[in-house]
Amino acid sequence: MLGVMAEQKNPLGPIGSTAASNLKRLREARGLSFAELSRRLDELGRPIATLGLSRIESRSRRIDTDDLVALAISLDVSPLAILLPTDDSALTPKGTEYKAQRIWHWAQGSQLLDGGGVVEHAMYARDSNPIDFRIAEERQQAGEVNENPVAVPRVASKRVRERRNDAVGRAVEPADD
Repeated sequence: MLGVMAEQKNPLGPIGSTAASNLKRLREARGLSFAELSRRLDELGRPIATLGLSRIESRSRRIDTDDLVALAISLDVSPLAILLPTDDSALTPKGTEYKAQRIWHWAQGSQLLDGGGVVEHAMYARDSNPIDFRIAEERQQAGEVNENPVAVPRVASKRVRERRNDAVGRAVEPADD
């Protein structure tokens, strides 16, 4: 290539860039050096050298899904805390900009990103929350949830929202000393 760097076929998009920024923010908030984070990842069996971590934060190396999970475990956060923006953002290079709260609700499986009808909501609830959906179906079979076709998706989505609200409530409650 005679010293000319080839243009990337698929450059880092908004979520890749957000993940790099969030990784740096979370690492620094915990007072972790690249070496310490690298050691934690190695202990999990997913080694990323200090240079690799530096390259992720500088947006010259991507985070793959296995890296994402190991990084989240190492930082004691949900993978979503690394992936998702905290400000309004597009999710793809040519995508629509969404409110940050809507992005998080979508990613947490409690709300379709772009509206949709009853059928789309039911499929979303089933596929985004398979455990909660199965529990809601079992409750319906036991007679605890009515037979309406939209009841199971609504119950599954409600369980997700309740867990999220409980987690937020626990996070803001003062610690008992």
